[in-house]
Amino acid sequence: MAISAGGIGSGLDVNSIVSQLMLAEQRPLNLLQSQEQSFRSRLSAYGTLKSAVSSLETAMKSLAGSTTGFSSHTVSSSNSTILGASSTGKVAAGTYTIQVTQLAQQQKLTSAGVADPAASLGSGSLRLAVGPELDIEVTPKEHSLLGIRDAINAAKAGVTATVVNDGSANGNRLVLTANQTGAANTIRLTANDPSLAQFNYDPANPVAYDAANPPAGMSQLQEARDAKLTVDGLAVTKPSNQVGDAIQGISLKLNELTKDTPVTVTVARDAGTIKNSVASFVKAYNALNQSVSSLTAYNPNSKAAGALQGDSAANAILTRMRAELTKAVEGAGALRTLSDIGVAIQKDGSLKVDDAKLQTAIDKNFDSIATLFTAEDGYATRLAAMAGDIVADKGVIDSRTEGLDESLKHIAKRKDDMSVRLEAIEERYRKQFGALDAALASMQNTSAYLTQQLAALSANNQQ
Repeated sequence: MAISAGGIGSGLDVNSIVSQLMLAEQRPLNLLQSQEQSFRSRLSAYGTLKSAVSSLETAMKSLAGSTTGFSSHTVSSSNSTILGASSTGKVAAGTYTIQVTQLAQQQKLTSAGVADPAASLGSGSLRLAVGPELDIEVTPKEHSLLGIRDAINAAKAGVTATVVNDGSANGNRLVLTANQTGAANTIRLTANDPSLAQFNYDPANPVAYDAANPPAGMSQLQEARDAKLTVDGLAVTKPSNQVGDAIQGISLKLNELTKDTPVTVTVARDAGTIKNSVASFVKAYNALNQSVSSLTAYNPNSKAAGALQGDSAANAILTRMRAELTKAVEGAGALRTLSDIGVAIQKDGSLKVDDAKLQTAIDKNFDSIATLFTAEDGYATRLAAMAGDIVADKGVIDSRTEGLDESLKHIAKRKDDMSVRLEAIEERYRKQFGALDAALASMQNTSAYLTQQLAALSANNQQ
């Protein structure tokens, strides 16, 4: 806006008059600015709402997808040094008496010793078989112990080869170790050239290593063994010391033999984890309820309203979710509703847990609690799906925010147009009142001149 010194000629306060007139002219612009602020507040509020719904979706997905959160058991071992035990899924409560009579181990072979591990020992290739399935041909680039070691390792045939020096004159030996434990994972070596015959080994005719009288060919340092144990007297044989299928839902880690004292594995219902999961469900929902209530609230004392007060979309979100929380879940046995486990909707729309009623449900219907939340029609599954729809692209929140964005763009254009118009109006006012100021100044000058002339004329007449 132009700077003016109006009013200098006549004393007319042009600036004050124009300012007062412009205040009236700017009222439509002020209304637009107020509307813009309201839209921006609503846009920010929808961002807060979307974040709250997204948090609920994340929490519900985690609960709905949990395999142990609502049906958890504790698994403990009476001696974890000898036998470790952990839960891997659904498991029944109970106790198991376990004795470990043999640990699984890998087979280890050694060659006869040589003085120089880099010296050539022959030519051709070796046929290497590990267990009943793997059978490959290994052709060393160099036919020394080192070359054969490198070729076997490069073949990735389920065997690790090393060269060990025992300190004697001919102390360099090729040592082969099967990567997997178990009696079936034996190593077979067959030389395709007579010059490498010293590396032949047939597990069907094992040759034990004798330190006092070392064999001239390959010999066995350690035999391949399965793990052997009994579970409540039932004999179990497994190829690994990590046993995951002897007891459904329990993984056993065999560390040592039990000898004379068996180990007891106890599976007990984990009420604490279930209570925590229910509390997480309630907390996640209450956080959304509080967020929506705050955004849509009206305080009659302060007469302050939330940014989304009266907004149908925001109110509909809680209305729909509360409706889902009151619907029964089919197929959950004796438990069909949240109230059956002590979760009730309060007057303010929040959820509250009756701990005593929840404990009774755990004691009487332990397995049904998981179905109530995690089934296809369960409460956590329902709310996760509903929250996902709300925050999805083209969902209700996106539709509202897109509408607000368009409105803000329209307001911005109207403000720009109005500012240009107001500048033109102010310039017109200043020209008009500037001209008035000049006219008044001229009239004042004329009046002063006439007054002066009349005074002079009167003086002359009196002489």
